[in-house]
Amino acid sequence: MAEYNKKLKKLAELILLKDPQFDESSKLKDVFKNYVGMYNEICILEETLKDLDRDLVNVREIQFLDNELRAYTHKLNDLETHLRKLHAHKKISNYDELTNCLHKLKNLNISVDNSLKWDIYNRMVGLDRKLRGIERELELIILNYALSRTDIDKKISTYEKDLFDLIYEEITKYLEEREA
Repeated sequence: MAEYNKKLKKLAELILLKDPQFDESSKLKDVFKNYVGMYNEICILEETLKDLDRDLVNVREIQFLDNELRAYTHKLNDLETHLRKLHAHKKISNYDELTNCLHKLKNLNISVDNSLKWDIYNRMVGLDRKLRGIERELELIILNYALSRTDIDKKISTYEKDLFDLIYEEITKYLEEREA
């Protein structure tokens, strides 16, 4: 679901590491921290969903379990019949307790609850939306940086590839020249 924009992440890291005089570095740091934290949370939730899917019983196992439960119920009915006949010929002191236990075993209920999976999925969808918003905010900060530090505004109209590639090239070139 969530996917890092690797170039965006790298640019944010480069600006934070190599240009401490950037006016909005604290804002960039906060937004970048939120971006990474939210991405990590989504990844953890995705792994949790995978673990839950892996641990759930598949259809074949459910069919097998259903057949086993039918056989189990049949055996319980036979046991109850034999117990009733035995009690009729020879009094069993704890007959009522035994029949109650048999009834409890017959009424054993196995439920599969998918609400946790849906809660996790819905949380992931909400976080993914927020992540996209934070990503846009991060892009704007980086674009402002590029506009204030490079000559990107002169090259935009003639550049035919993805605009973000131009921003990436210009910022990395600027930071390399600044370092030299």
